[in-house]
Amino acid sequence: MINWRNALRWMSRASAQPNMGVNVVQSHLFSPGDGQAPVHVAGREHEMNVLRRMLARLADGASPAHNAALHAPRGMGKSVLLHETAKQSEGTNVCALLLPASVVPTLESLYKRTLGQPVPSALQSEKSAGGRVGGKRLHIHGDAKQTTQMSGMDAGDWQDALEQQCTKRPMLLLIDEAHTLDLDVAHVLLNASQHLRRNAPFALVIAGTPGLEAHITKAETTFWERLASGDMRLGLLSQDEAQDALRTPLQDADMGLPFDEDAIAEMAKRSDGYPYFVQLWGEQAELHSRRHDDARITMETVQAIEPIVTRMRNDLYRKRWNEMCGADIREAVESVAPLLTEPNAIITNDDAKGIMGSQQRLDDAVRLGALQHGREVGTVQAGIPSLMQYVMEAQARLERLKQQARTPTDSANHHAHPKPWGDH
Repeated sequence: MINWRNALRWMSRASAQPNMGVNVVQSHLFSPGDGQAPVHVAGREHEMNVLRRMLARLADGASPAHNAALHAPRGMGKSVLLHETAKQSEGTNVCALLLPASVVPTLESLYKRTLGQPVPSALQSEKSAGGRVGGKRLHIHGDAKQTTQMSGMDAGDWQDALEQQCTKRPMLLLIDEAHTLDLDVAHVLLNASQHLRRNAPFALVIAGTPGLEAHITKAETTFWERLASGDMRLGLLSQDEAQDALRTPLQDADMGLPFDEDAIAEMAKRSDGYPYFVQLWGEQAELHSRRHDDARITMETVQAIEPIVTRMRNDLYRKRWNEMCGADIREAVESVAPLLTEPNAIITNDDAKGIMGSQQRLDDAVRLGALQHGREVGTVQAGIPSLMQYVMEAQARLERLKQQARTPTDSANHHAHPKPWGDH
């Protein structure tokens, strides 16, 4: 039998041979940024256990006690958990359907994606494509469940058809980027999910940024009232969890690499416990090692890859900084940043609101992931602590540029030219 991991390792080494002066290698142990599950998912045991229980309940032909929602800033691993759950459904009788919100912009697309067929012509009315019929939401199936008509199609028809399908094969519907769901689609989907769970083996899991709850609330649903343990906020990894995320893949029997524990500890520390950065450090360490004949990962490796990781981190932070500028909350975030640079730093919601100037600015910062609500009620913490440090450094850099602009120069070389944005 072919050992595919050894085959991949051989191909990775083969591809590292010089080609026009460039060594090309691949990372097989880490997956930063693409939402695919890495070799080892660390620090999410609670969330995975909740999702496994839901999956097991469906496999037994019954609906779980609740739906679920994952919400956290980007890069925390929400998509990874959805992909891992879908993967674990393989070999069961459960249809785990993973969809990004962008592929269900209308009720018709929801019908097609969940049922695997276009809307039957018999369900189409003479209404042309548009919004709600008469601008009103309709009640169907009793129990005050709301629905709507879009493009002339009654949502009750979709609900009936999906219920019949789920009685034959249980469904776990996983919606990623749910904070971008069209409100009419969210209204139908989330309200119908309650009815479906009572009548057929069905469950819904949605994932999105910290603005997910506020967005879904606008869709006039009761979704959040009955989540119980299904309401999951993903936080930063602890240092032990971050080290585990780095160490375990490197210990793989087929594809692993030698390493020093102090190098693992240092990369975990520099990652801030932010899962995307953990994967980024691991990837760059692996690439460096494979370029040097699977050399041992040491503190020298960390020093060698630090400029690469820093540049990639700053590219990400520059985008976040621009988002804050676009939302007109940059100065508000700057004002609270000095209090939130430590990994476990938290402040009260009231203090954050007072420092930032308004609840709206605080809400916007949470929506963008610059800040997030703490695990304790009424608290706020940084989405990523090192982002707060970046914001402070960017603010200081702007002040220096302003000061230079105000100060007359006697010669072209009187002041050093400012470095390009993001360079340190």
